Amino acid sequence: MPPHKILLFNPNSTEGFTTAMTEHITKYYESNDDVHVRFGTAPVEAPASITSVTTSILSAASSLRNILSELEHENYDAIVIACFSAHPLVPMLREMTTVPVVGIMEAGILMASQVGSKPGIITTDKRWEPLLEHEIEGELGLSRQCRAGVMSSGLSVLELETLPWERVGAALGRAAARMVAEREADVILLGCAGMVGLDEVVQHHVGPDVTVIDPVVCAVETAVSLARMKLRTAKAGRYAMSTM
Repeated sequence: MPPHKILLFNPNSTEGFTTAMTEHITKYYESNDDVHVRFGTAPVEAPASITSVTTSILSAASSLRNILSELEHENYDAIVIACFSAHPLVPMLREMTTVPVVGIMEAGILMASQVGSKPGIITTDKRWEPLLEHEIEGELGLSRQCRAGVMSSGLSVLELETLPWERVGAALGRAAARMVAEREADVILLGCAGMVGLDEVVQHHVGPDVTVIDPVVCAVETAVSLARMKLRTAKAGRYAMSTM
C-alpha cells in the first residue's frame, strides 16, 4: 500500500512556523512508513500572522489558489490547515474538494474532550480570548467540550518565533498553571500552531495529572485516520461542490 499523503498547510507567510512544524511532525512520523506529510506555506502577500477576523480572511484569500493548484498536481488523502481558529480555508476547501480538510483547533478540542472533562486553551495575546471563545461556541459549537475556556499567555503570535524558546515555554507554562489553579482545567490545549513541540515544556509546569495536547499533532492524526478509513467530504449538504 502506498503511504497516506497529507498536506499540512500554514496559512500565514511566516516560514519559521512552517519550519518548526516540519521538524516536529517529520520527527513524529519518522518510523511510520504509511504516512507522508508534505508542508506548504501561504504566499508572501498573506499576513505574517493571523490575529483577527480580517487577517483570517486575507490569509484565506491569499492561500486558496495555491492549495487548489497543489491539488491539481498532487493527490492528497487529507489536508490540515494549521491555524488555531475557525479558519475560513477549512469550509472553503471542503466546498471545493472531496478530500477531508481538518482544522487544528477543531481536531484539538475534540481530542481533548476524549481524555478529560474540563479542557482549556492557552493562547497568545488577550485579543484571541474573545475571538476563540466566539468561534468555539458560534462557529464550531464546541463550548461544552472546552469548559475551562481560553486564557492568554501574554505573548504575541510572532513572539512565538522571535523570542528564545525558554522564554516562550516559561510564559506558556505560567498560563497553563494558572488555568489549572484558577479554572480546574484537567487538559491543556496549546492554542497556536506556533506552539508546536512545546507540549513537554508545558507539561513540566502543570504536573503529571494534567494532560497537555499539541493540536498540530491532533489534526495530522485525525487526517491520517480519515485517510485510512477512505472517507471523503460529503457533498449532499453544507459542503456541496462549489467553484470559483
